Amino acid sequence: MSICTRKRDWAYLLFFVTHVPIILLIDTVPLLPTFLQTNLSHDLRHFYITTYRDKFFEDPPTWFTVFIWMELLYHLPLSIWATRGLLKGNHVIKNAKKKKKKKKKKEMQ
Repeated sequence: MSICTRKRDWAYLLFFVTHVPIILLIDTVPLLPTFLQTNLSHDLRHFYITTYRDKFFEDPPTWFTVFIWMELLYHLPLSIWATRGLLKGNHVIKNAKKKKKKKKKKEMQ
């Protein structure tokens, strides 16, 4: 089944696709080595900070670095995996839900 006919999957795809560049070009810039930082990423980050006055980005507290690392190590790979799965029509999550329901039915019998 095509992604175009799966409206909910389309919404999830849009969510994950937009997060990949945001994570790489804005959120995780301070953690990346300098050779991976571009003028574009610095300009976008500066634009975000000046436009939205996000206090966590303007003067980040020490603990906020942990959240940036989680975004880099968990959210980015998850977003890439989910994007790929949604485009291919992989129903891993849907199949897991079906198996759980079947297991509950067997236990009730």
